[in-house]
Amino acid sequence: MTDRALVDIFLDNTQRLIPDHFKTLLGERPSGSQWGDAGMTENVLRSLYWVEVMASDLGSAAQPRCRYFMANIGEQFPNATAGATSIDQLFDDQLEHVRLVKGPHGLGLVLPGGDFVGTDLVAMAYLIVGDHEGHPVVFTVHPGKPLVPLPKDCAVKAITA
Repeated sequence: MTDRALVDIFLDNTQRLIPDHFKTLLGERPSGSQWGDAGMTENVLRSLYWVEVMASDLGSAAQPRCRYFMANIGEQFPNATAGATSIDQLFDDQLEHVRLVKGPHGLGLVLPGGDFVGTDLVAMAYLIVGDHEGHPVVFTVHPGKPLVPLPKDCAVKAITA
């Protein structure tokens, strides 16, 4: 079975088992990486040539029990941007404005008005698959490489002075 056929199965599972989540994969992304001129559609999502990427190729960005697929999106989304970066790439004055929020994929850090957003055009999209009730489903799809997620056991320090 081809990787593209596998992705179709994962999309079908997502649409059948968690239809509200499936809808979040379509359209423009509310934050982070952006598709550019037009949002993702189901037809485009299913027509992309997805190729599985080894988790070892993604380093610490790879999560246990997930599978990763990438596709060239340069033709469909020539203005797609990587609207996310690692925290060590931010300047001190930007760090002052970083906030912790609970988003559709769990806890994350955001920079309102993020100056770095839109600077890096990307030609590849990544689709991440994981388990939902014993079935492989699409967790997310976005332009640009996956980044290391915020650890669930990340320390939060109290300010006492």
